[in-house]
Amino acid sequence: MEVSLRRIIPLIKRFIRVGRPRDWREFEYFDETWKERTALMAQLIGVNSKNVMDLGCGKCWLKDMLPTDVQYIGVDYKPREGADNIICDFNAGEFPRFLVDVVLCSGVLEYIIDLPGFVDEITAVTDQVILSYCGTDFFQDLTYRESLGWRNHFSNLGLISLFLKKDFLLAGVSLEIPGNIIAKFIKCRIK
Repeated sequence: MEVSLRRIIPLIKRFIRVGRPRDWREFEYFDETWKERTALMAQLIGVNSKNVMDLGCGKCWLKDMLPTDVQYIGVDYKPREGADNIICDFNAGEFPRFLVDVVLCSGVLEYIIDLPGFVDEITAVTDQVILSYCGTDFFQDLTYRESLGWRNHFSNLGLISLFLKKDFLLAGVSLEIPGNIIAKFIKCRIK
């Protein structure tokens, strides 16, 4: 009995998938309702901000929400249509290392394997961070979280503590978007 490679390769791929967390790149999509979350986050950007780095920029919705005099820097794992974004694989340790006024992370932190290390990178390049996160406070089932491709499992307080350890103070928080915490952190200058 002869077995063709065309028939056996899908079986091998299916076998390899078993036991590993789903990679979000396998099912990436953009829900138009996420624009509301991005708009709420954009309102938290200070009026004196001259540049904003959007980590995990996706469709670059934030860019159209910024004043025209604010420089937008989009960063994602692949090129985005109609965008001139920087390409970085955060889970491979790649990170754009230049100073900016604000770092915004909307819908990206859940996919980071080493979230404490990623927070180290973020806090080294800015004095302000605006983020969204779906913590274990709202999504406790780890099997469900992993089925979404989420790679870390922090509570909201656990996430906040990562920034407090880096001398960033919680300047504002919103639970307006169901299942998400939206938080703004500012670097503490008093030592």
